[in-house]
Amino acid sequence: MQFNGTGDWAILKINEVPGVLSFDIKGNSFSGGTFKVQTSTDGVNYTDLETYTELGTTQSEKFNLLPSVRFIKWVYIEKVNGNVGLGNIKLTALAAGADSYTLEGKLSGGLYWASFYCSSAGYTLSDGAKAFTLNSNKQLYQLGDGNVIPANTAVVIISDTDLITLKKSTSASASVSGGGNILVGSDSDIAVSSGTPYVLGNVGDALGFYKYTGDKVPAMKAYYIVNQ
Repeated sequence: MQFNGTGDWAILKINEVPGVLSFDIKGNSFSGGTFKVQTSTDGVNYTDLETYTELGTTQSEKFNLLPSVRFIKWVYIEKVNGNVGLGNIKLTALAAGADSYTLEGKLSGGLYWASFYCSSAGYTLSDGAKAFTLNSNKQLYQLGDGNVIPANTAVVIISDTDLITLKKSTSASASVSGGGNILVGSDSDIAVSSGTPYVLGNVGDALGFYKYTGDKVPAMKAYYIVNQ
């Protein structure tokens, strides 16, 4: 496809864990403008995945997407000269227990955060990131080894960088302290049949758990249930 002017866009909607996004992109006399690739979990609020201000001959791109992403948008933000060509768009499944994930944290109070769950494998976190469980009093406790997430353990991740990398580790294990862990998760999108799910969120730069109003909680996302 070809993007010819300011505001031109295309959106790809998906209904399951997206995995790896790849595509080819090129600029045809493109200069001075801005073209973006963005992602969203709800189709309303979008986060920049990549920004292009220079494009020439065809280049191939590849991104590990957040498990919760359900919309991918390509948009010509501002045209100065030329157009942008896009093609060969592919999504390759990244199953639970894959070798690695890259999570894009969200800013809150100078730190970045994400939540994560995988039943089939443990993971080690990149430098500067720590994993926490949540007890019944809604208190966060760092796992025994803060940069290790055991299999089948839902966690909150707090980091000093905005890209949090997790690498598969078959021997990963860590102790859970502080009165247990009320966080749960699923390897696939899940409709909660009993109780109300609360997911980690950032509203007005206030980080906390907020009532989830969607039909299904996205795969590999930590949450807890309130029974009313």
